[in-house]
Amino acid sequence: MGHAHLVALANFTLLQGLHLHALSLQFLDSFGTGTTNPNDSSTSSSTVTSPLYFPSLTSLSITTKFNHALALLSNASFPSLHRLTHTFHIPTDETHYLRFSTFYLDWVAFFTALKRATRTSPTFTNLYLCAQKDIRVNRALAYGAFIDAYPGVEFDTLFPSLSQFEFTVFAAEFPLFHNLTLDNVEAITQRWPGLNILYLHSSSTYTECLGLSVLDIIARNLPHLHTLRVDINPGPTESLPWHQSKGLTSIHWQHPLKHLIVRFPFRSQPEGLEAVGGMLMFVDAVFPGLERFEEVEIWSTHLYDCEELESKRERGGGGFMTVLKCFKDARRIERCLEENQKACYALALTCRVFRKPAQDVLWRCVDCGVFPLFKLLSNFMRREPVLGPKEVFFLNGSISPSELEHLKSFALRVRALNFEHQNPDCVIEPSTYALLVHALQGKPVFPNLQRLSVSLNQNESSSILQLLYSPRLKEIDLINLSSDLYARSSDALAYLQIQSTYQPHLSSLVITFPCTSDLLNLALSSFPHLNVLQLNIRSDVSVTFMHIVALSKLAALCQLDLQITGKSSFDFSAANKGSTVCFKHLQHLSVCSAFNNILLLLSHISCPALYSFTHVFTTTPERHTTYPALDWPSLFDAIQITAPNLKELYSAPSHSGNSYEYDDFINTYPGVSLSDIADSLFSLNLVALGFEFPLFNSFTLGDLECIFESWPNITFLHIHGTQTNINASPVLDISALERIALELPYLNDLSIDLDVGALRTLDALPQWYTHSLVNLSLKLVNWTDDLANCAQLVTYVDALFPHLVQLQEFEFVTDKMGLSHKAATSMYPFLRQLQLARCYERERQGFMHLNIRSPSMVSNDDGCRVRRMPMKLYAGGRILRAS
Repeated sequence: MGHAHLVALANFTLLQGLHLHALSLQFLDSFGTGTTNPNDSSTSSSTVTSPLYFPSLTSLSITTKFNHALALLSNASFPSLHRLTHTFHIPTDETHYLRFSTFYLDWVAFFTALKRATRTSPTFTNLYLCAQKDIRVNRALAYGAFIDAYPGVEFDTLFPSLSQFEFTVFAAEFPLFHNLTLDNVEAITQRWPGLNILYLHSSSTYTECLGLSVLDIIARNLPHLHTLRVDINPGPTESLPWHQSKGLTSIHWQHPLKHLIVRFPFRSQPEGLEAVGGMLMFVDAVFPGLERFEEVEIWSTHLYDCEELESKRERGGGGFMTVLKCFKDARRIERCLEENQKACYALALTCRVFRKPAQDVLWRCVDCGVFPLFKLLSNFMRREPVLGPKEVFFLNGSISPSELEHLKSFALRVRALNFEHQNPDCVIEPSTYALLVHALQGKPVFPNLQRLSVSLNQNESSSILQLLYSPRLKEIDLINLSSDLYARSSDALAYLQIQSTYQPHLSSLVITFPCTSDLLNLALSSFPHLNVLQLNIRSDVSVTFMHIVALSKLAALCQLDLQITGKSSFDFSAANKGSTVCFKHLQHLSVCSAFNNILLLLSHISCPALYSFTHVFTTTPERHTTYPALDWPSLFDAIQITAPNLKELYSAPSHSGNSYEYDDFINTYPGVSLSDIADSLFSLNLVALGFEFPLFNSFTLGDLECIFESWPNITFLHIHGTQTNINASPVLDISALERIALELPYLNDLSIDLDVGALRTLDALPQWYTHSLVNLSLKLVNWTDDLANCAQLVTYVDALFPHLVQLQEFEFVTDKMGLSHKAATSMYPFLRQLQLARCYERERQGFMHLNIRSPSMVSNDDGCRVRRMPMKLYAGGRILRAS
């Protein structure tokens, strides 16, 4: 192609795309005079005085000799160029690969000329470079020889010229670089973080190659990459990152890469399912959205015959994709098991037949309030401008009939509604609720709602309650309605009054904020079918005997939780002496009040079916004074009379007030001797006993023997000694754990004080037991906090209780003070390591088929009746764990 042809092309000022395919390009050093030969090195580019100008060209493709393309770039200007593709010819007379080992292409000059030609083009971002392939034998052999033998250019030599550009596509389909290291790839990814397509190949003459860890770097630094072509050597000696992964579901990136093409160095392709599977597991973890995984064909066509080449391509392409699909299927199954809602959403999008069943599942339980429902309306908008972090939403106009029907079709599916995951920064104007109620003309928004839990943030209006009536509502939890304490009760009162007209057959009512007298009376009179009732009584309200009578008339009441704190108390002055009311079906009773108030309550009620009793007593004396001994025998005698069939007893001081009150009680309470309360306590036939405070002034092995004799089937045991003089008080030796393992075979949860001063005198570990203890909490006395003691103690405990799920050391302190023993906090992780080692040994010995339990974070049911306890008991920073 001559100079006149190029000048003619440049005259097309609107030309946007150009493809030049020529064996040679000829240029004039001036218009109408001699010819400049690109192959003649004596002719300098500085003699060219008439560059070609293409003002509108955006896409240029050049297929010619390398030097001719270089001359074109040196003599032309492309101010609007966006994409350049250069396919250079390979000399067909050099078919032996050794002749290409000294073949030289001046890529530095090429990129310098390219920068000069596009220096006024801010849009130039796409570059494609490749060597020309041909079906003719000589040229095909020459191409293979070039790929195998071309030495490439040193990275440090070439990269300064490349870094002048702002590439989003850099595709070199041949070994442009002599060698590439991880640092080189890091430099490329940092220079061009917006890359969409990247082809990187290094010379085959270089013996080393990038490992799989290069994919890690690319995934982290190139978030927009969708096509990657790279050389990889997954050698067996490389420390691969997936060895530290926790499984296929622990994916660190959600990378958008869709197409991965890999070239393996000669004789380095992974062989066997194990090697291929290991490589592809890492690829799938890094690029979970990968759709195509290909192995580039063997470029050296003179090394293999056609049949072998085809078999390798078959193995690399289809085989790799089959194995990769197995990992994708495994992840998909795992997601379906763990994320049911996402699976339902995918079904709804897959087929119209699945849409309605999937929507039924998705909308059955809504945990972010009513905001998703309003999002179904097209006129539900955000008010502008947005001031601060809060976004205010409102309805712009009335609701159309068609959209109202659409909203109702989704609200009809809702069975459970709570506000656990509502966005606190999204606030709906109160008038929005009124507009929806008016559009429904008195009909409930959620006609099939059965479970409701309301916990509003401080910016939300309690007027939302007018949307939450339902004729099928069974369970109501009112956690928080307003920042104003008195407004909460009035809002709850108005809501429950109207709800009682919709559905008086409520089975569960939980109100955690302080209730007024009117709210208390309404709760007892309007819902006669309650099965669970939890009330927090306000300080200026007294619970009278008539309230207790009203409670006893709730024939289905199974669980009752009363929190009576502050100045509130029981007022039984109107009751006749000795008069009692019977709760025939009450099984679980929890009371938080002063110690004497609880004695008063127990003297006026009888609960023949009571299974568990939880007692939380308030502590409000003067600070820094000694607490008086509480009348525990009277309490246990009253419990025996009130609930002769009681099985579970829990007691703890209140921790809801000021922390110093709790601390003073723990530090100054004198405690009692077990012998003083033994007659009353052991008259109860218990399977669970939990004192979440230092009840005893001393606790000896003889006291423990009494528990063995009285309650051999106990499953839950928490007992502790006083803090007043812990070093002088007798404390159980660590060997007591061995006695517990022998004498209490059904114990699942144990919390106890232990003197570990004799820990190092143990000559040998105890014999191996198969005790079923799940939770163990230890208060350590005479403990030297170092790793050696920690390891020895955990090994001893693991030998006694091989099925432990939770092991912890604790102190009776407030949350702010934290644990006093730092090394002991590592006991549980070390226990897990011991359990895992035993699990591995069982597998080595072939005993896994014997159904021996492997380490698990999930404990089995202990066989006791499980109850729902909205009011949890706190002992310091610990929550009482009950059956």
